[in-house]
Amino acid sequence: MKVCGTLTPAGLSDCNARLKAAIAMIISVKGTSYTEAELATLTKTKSNVSLAAGIVSVYLPLSGFTLTTDAPEIVKSPAGTKGVYDDQIPSGTAFLDRSFEDYQTLWNANNSVVEVEFITKDGKRVMTEVGNGTFKGFRAEIYAEVGIPKADVPLEAHPIHIFFKDVNEFLNMTAKPMAFSHTAIEDVMPIGLSLSATGAYTGGSIATKATKRGTNVGKAGLMTWVILDSNVSTPAVTATDSGFGVYSLAVTKSTVPEALVAGDYVTVQGHLLASTFATYITEPLTIWGA
Repeated sequence: MKVCGTLTPAGLSDCNARLKAAIAMIISVKGTSYTEAELATLTKTKSNVSLAAGIVSVYLPLSGFTLTTDAPEIVKSPAGTKGVYDDQIPSGTAFLDRSFEDYQTLWNANNSVVEVEFITKDGKRVMTEVGNGTFKGFRAEIYAEVGIPKADVPLEAHPIHIFFKDVNEFLNMTAKPMAFSHTAIEDVMPIGLSLSATGAYTGGSIATKATKRGTNVGKAGLMTWVILDSNVSTPAVTATDSGFGVYSLAVTKSTVPEALVAGDYVTVQGHLLASTFATYITEPLTIWGA
């Protein structure tokens, strides 16, 4: 049942500043939040999108955003009076303004529950306040459509459906003016690389190639390789950089080392670091034993 409100006089602004369209959004893992001071500088945002110790946020430029919230349900009594007694939970569709390869990487996150915040054309960061001076994105479930993109409508080719979870978060919605531009956030995002196997897994190793996403240009210099997932107890990965984006990955199920066998798998990701921040990062590659 909707809680009744009380009409409270609050004056009227003499500035007709309307909220402008969303041109980007930041998707973060659950629980990611900022204080007022942390929003005033780029430091924590940079850490969240690129810190080598653990990336928890992704910046996504948008070509458009459409609200898909259901209309309020109007209830009519037998006497003919009408009213609205429940709030519809908001939903929307955002359109990614990047390559199809970038869009494909979002499929791995389908049905994930995350925090979503928006950046508007006039440089505001739209979030919800969760406490005195603490802010976060709106809790939501996201879904990127798996399949052939809508090539006939290029700006809407990469839809991301957003289903928000808590209408009360919108009661505490705030649009915080940013002290930096949205491109400053984009500039500290790691550059995405495609990672593919160019040979079979044999003798405990596999040949791979890392290329700049959407191109066939190889990227050498990936010094850090991490294991994202595995079904073996003590997986390990080491890399030999052969130049031009070609790497031989030694992937084993233990540090002995012992090669993967049929049914074993290890999912790896390559990073290029500058200080403690990732400047280049590959998409995950799952390697199966033979």
